[in-house]
Amino acid sequence: MRFIAAALACALAAPAGATTPPPADAPPAEPGRAGLAAAQQHIDAAAGHFRAGAYEAALTELRAAEQITAAANDPALAQVRFNIARCYEELNRPQEALAAYEAYDKLPDDPHRKARALRAVQALEQRTFGALSVSCTQPGAVVRIPGLVEAAQPCPFSRERVPPGRYTAEATLAGQPPQSREVVVEAGAGATVSFAFAAPTFTASGVVEPPPEPIDPWPWVAFGAGAAALAAGGVLTASAIDRRDEAETLSPGGERDDVVDTFEQRRTLSYVAWGVAGAAVATGVWLLFRGDGDATTPPAASRAPLGVGFTW
Repeated sequence: MRFIAAALACALAAPAGATTPPPADAPPAEPGRAGLAAAQQHIDAAAGHFRAGAYEAALTELRAAEQITAAANDPALAQVRFNIARCYEELNRPQEALAAYEAYDKLPDDPHRKARALRAVQALEQRTFGALSVSCTQPGAVVRIPGLVEAAQPCPFSRERVPPGRYTAEATLAGQPPQSREVVVEAGAGATVSFAFAAPTFTASGVVEPPPEPIDPWPWVAFGAGAAALAAGGVLTASAIDRRDEAETLSPGGERDDVVDTFEQRRTLSYVAWGVAGAAVATGVWLLFRGDGDATTPPAASRAPLGVGFTW
């Protein structure tokens, strides 16, 4: 990239000979014109030093020209700063070259020169800086990198233009121990570091309801048997009453005796049914409220000394 030598060729209103002392009978020169003439002299000297490879001397001349053109608010200030950045590039001082290009970029200038400056900045950044990216396996983690990022940043995190060097990345996640990793960032390269956190586990708080207890069918079996016996007792009782009423209308004799026998049989069976119904209902109530923790054990029959006994 060449040196922009004719920085003030369009800025000076005087002809080329204006850099020589004016004749004695000429009107006094304007202060701004004299200053810009001096700035042109510094730029010309800087161009000679640059072509000779004396970049420090060229930089000194350009710094002097920069002060004059900045004070005069002259458009040539952009070209001066562009050449300052070029000197820093040749001196292999990339950070100062980047700063000079940033100062140049704030000023309006020819679009082609702006594009050249942008390419130069990109090449300098690639040579000078690296990149760093941090990832975490669980959301909610935060990252700090002392010397680069002091305030906690959400993970994942990435940063361009990282000065080369060794860094310690620190990551934290609520409920888990903090972690740290060392990472080396090299110029022109990208570095990555990853933190693996365990997946969070959640525990239920409050009272845990026990599973429902199985329903004991035996009380309901007893209730059903009692209901069936109760119905049978009602039917038999009604039938016995009918036979009794019929017997009262008959004359003594064989037919009346048969009706009376039927009445007595059905009355006896109704008593048995009522008794079975009462026993079944009582058994169902006892099974329902016994609360002995063995609700699923059915009643068992066993032989007793005086007959058959039932064990509940």
